[in-house]
Amino acid sequence: MEVHVQTIWGHLVAWYLFLAGAGAGLYIIAVGYNLWKGNAKFTKIAYYISPLLVTSGTLFLLLDLGQPFRAVLAILRPHSSMISVGTLILSLFMAVTFWQAYLAFSGRSQQRIWDYAGVTLATGTAVYTGLLLGVVKAIPFWNNPLLPILFLLSALSSGLGIIFICTGRTSWIDGKASELLSSLFRFDVGLVITEAVFISFWLLVALNGSFASSASAKILLNGFFAFPFWVFIVGLGVVTPLMLKLSNQIATSFGPVLCGICLLTGALALRYGVVVAGVWIPL
Repeated sequence: MEVHVQTIWGHLVAWYLFLAGAGAGLYIIAVGYNLWKGNAKFTKIAYYISPLLVTSGTLFLLLDLGQPFRAVLAILRPHSSMISVGTLILSLFMAVTFWQAYLAFSGRSQQRIWDYAGVTLATGTAVYTGLLLGVVKAIPFWNNPLLPILFLLSALSSGLGIIFICTGRTSWIDGKASELLSSLFRFDVGLVITEAVFISFWLLVALNGSFASSASAKILLNGFFAFPFWVFIVGLGVVTPLMLKLSNQIATSFGPVLCGICLLTGALALRYGVVVAGVWIPL
């Protein structure tokens, strides 16, 4: 049976999926931890960086659409499609985060209502990056029900990676931050293992699905994207962070930065792999 690799969505969409997910994941981790534990150590990182990442990713998506001003119509008609719902969520999340960035920059106090709203919208943004691909019914690989959950897990991992990079080399001087980062490292180990399990199940579902879905999974496992999959997604995104933690190299001055780089590299490669492996069967 003949299959065709999709060429409609490419690099710009992959970058959107990565940047929007990373910005949302950073916000969920930093602000959510503050709401849960009352520790605001990393909240300013989220307030400043998250809106920049999500806005940059959204611009990539609009450029890929070719007619970016049509996004206004999607906002005005939020119930017309999944894309319209996602556009509204993205717009509200960017509005909240830019407002919080202004409050943080001006030294004003943050009201917790904005944090709760931001975490809710950030979760919607992270999940939507997986749902966006699912609207393309012609590509079965993107209609996998595990994909939105996988993208959420990957977004959280990306958020941790940004925190590790921003604070890793200096955090061990401050005892409280060191204790906080240690707890985040432990959380990341569980998160990476869970992500690896979901990747396995996601590919297993695809391999046992339709012919087109199976063909997409084989592109990642032993096709033209096999090298990036095994080296960047599995090697750097999963194995290396676990090895850094198990070998206690994560406690060195450069360990958190290296872990963060690996997590972000694996997350970006995952988005690329999902996009480029999409295939369809002509009628």
